[in-house]
Amino acid sequence: MNKRKEARKQLAQLKRDEDKLVKDLARAVANYEKLNGLKDSAKIELPDPTVRAQIEDLNKKIKITRRNIRRRKRRLSSLRENITKASRRLRNLLLRPRIIDLNLAFRPMSVQGSVDKVIGHYTAGPQDENTKDAIRLCKIYHQAHLNQGWSGEAYMVNFTVDGDILLLRPAQWVGAHTLGYNTGSYGIMCHGTTGDKPTKAQKRTIRWWAKNGHKNAMKSGKTAFPPKDVRWYGHNDFNPTSCPGSFKDTYLSKGVR
Repeated sequence: MNKRKEARKQLAQLKRDEDKLVKDLARAVANYEKLNGLKDSAKIELPDPTVRAQIEDLNKKIKITRRNIRRRKRRLSSLRENITKASRRLRNLLLRPRIIDLNLAFRPMSVQGSVDKVIGHYTAGPQDENTKDAIRLCKIYHQAHLNQGWSGEAYMVNFTVDGDILLLRPAQWVGAHTLGYNTGSYGIMCHGTTGDKPTKAQKRTIRWWAKNGHKNAMKSGKTAFPPKDVRWYGHNDFNPTSCPGSFKDTYLSKGVR
C-alpha cells in the first residue's frame, strides 16, 4: 500500500514537471516565431541556433519525463482505464469519432473565403498520450499565442492519438498556420515533432474527416464542402520547414497511409 502511495506521489510530481516543461516549450516556440516576425503566421525554421537548441533541449527533457510518467502509470494502471480504452477503440471503429469543441476564445480574425486546399502540420512539441493530454496541450499553445498578442490557436482541428477530433479555430475564420497560404486553406494538425508517427486511430479519423468534415456534427469546425474534394499538402510544400515530418504521407493520402 505504501509503495502504491509513493508511486502516486512520484507520478503527480512528474506530471507537474512535465506541465512546466511543455509551458516553457510553448513560450520558446512562440518567442522563436516572434524573433522571425511571424505574427499570426507559420512556424518556419530559420537559422537561430540558440533558440533552436533551447527548443530541442526542452523536447528531450519532455520525452524523458514522459517516459518516467509512463513507467509510473504502468504500475498504477487500472481495469477501468483498460475498459475505457477498449470502448474508445470500438467506438472509433464502428461509429464516427468523438468531436470535442474546446470553445477557445479568440481575438478578432478575418473571415475565410473560398478554400481550395488542406494543409497538414505537426506542433513541433510532444505527441499527445491521449485525448485529455491533447486538450491540455492545445490550451497551452492557444494561451502562448494569445500572450504574443496574436488571435490564438492557429489550426482548425486536432486529431488526437485516441482518434478524437478537437475543434480549435472555427472553420469560418482564416487560420494562422502557413505563411502566405492561410487564406484559402484549412489548417489541420497532429501533436508531435520529427520522428513521431500517426496512430492507426488518427489515420482512421483523418479518413472520416476527409469525407465528413462538412457535416453538422463538426459544429464550429464544419467545412464548406467535404475536405476530400480538394488537394491536401504538408506545411513544407509551402514554407522551408520540417513540418509535418512523418505525418505528411498520412495527410497527402487523406488518412489512407
